[in-house]
This record gives sequence, C-alpha cells and structure tokens, in this order.
Amino acid sequence: MRTKRFSEVFSWSNLFTILVLGFVLYRQGPSWFALYKREGTEVSPFLVQDPNGSKTNLPVLGKKQILIAWATWCGPCTVELGRFNQAVIDKEIDGSSIVAVSIGESLQLVNETATSRGYRFTIKADPDGNMSKSLPVSGTPSVFHVDERGIIRYSSMGFSPTALFGAKDFLH
Repeated sequence: MRTKRFSEVFSWSNLFTILVLGFVLYRQGPSWFALYKREGTEVSPFLVQDPNGSKTNLPVLGKKQILIAWATWCGPCTVELGRFNQAVIDKEIDGSSIVAVSIGESLQLVNETATSRGYRFTIKADPDGNMSKSLPVSGTPSVFHVDERGIIRYSSMGFSPTALFGAKDFLH
C-alpha cells in the first residue's frame, strides 16, 4: 500500500478552504460564543417602533416569540426572512409569533421593504439600536427564540439552514 504524499493530501484548494474556515472561526467565533452564553438568560425589554410609528416593548411576556434582527440591505436576511415568510404562508408557523426587527434603519425604509417583499409576520423598526443593547446582535440575521418568561432558549447568527426547523419545534 502506497502512502500519500503531503501534496496529494493538502492540495492548494484544500489548504485555501482550511484557511478560509480558520479565518471565519477567528472572526465570528467570539460572536457565536457570546450568543451561546446568552442562552438561558432573560432579555431586558427594549423599545421598537410599529409600522405606524408607535413605540412598543419587546419581548412580549406570556408568549413564545422568534425575534429576528435584520437589515433591508442584508442578502442573508432576505433569504432567511423569505423562508420564514413562506412557512407563515404555508401555515407551518403563526406569523404573530415572528417579530423581525430592523436595527438602525428608518421606519419608512423598513415599511417599504417589508411591504414590497410581502412579509406576513410582525415587522418592527429600531432606528436607535435598542435591540443591540439588550441582545448580543453582532451581525444579521440574528435569530432568538424567546419563551413566555422572556428567557432566550436558542440563538443563532447568519444564514442557518436549520433555523426554520428549530423555530417550528420551539413554537409548537
């Protein structure tokens, strides 16, 4: 049996892939760890704006919610919110349990974007960044499963192929 040479095992493409993954872990690892550490902790209430401009507090106690931090310009957010929207349309998830909060953007831009994309879940604007002061949001999309007592049960950042499955399980 012939042993493989180093150059056969570690091609340039494999080495490049390892370096990219290492860089991503180096850059995103602390954020992912911060999200994980917050699971099981209580969310401090924060103010957001309804589509009509009135201010309300999140999270809503007494109700399970999926809180999603997003931005109108964020490509992964568009994909993730589109998947959640389709689940609401297909009646797999109750749209009133999903609250997407756009951080740092104007109410008008958030409303226009949500309307043009046909979102059928609750949309809020947070032009002052209050959500980021209460939750460890370091990138978008960030998804938080918050139980009836306001406790974070799960959190993730970035596009997640399993986010929808976890949300369905959490809400049912």
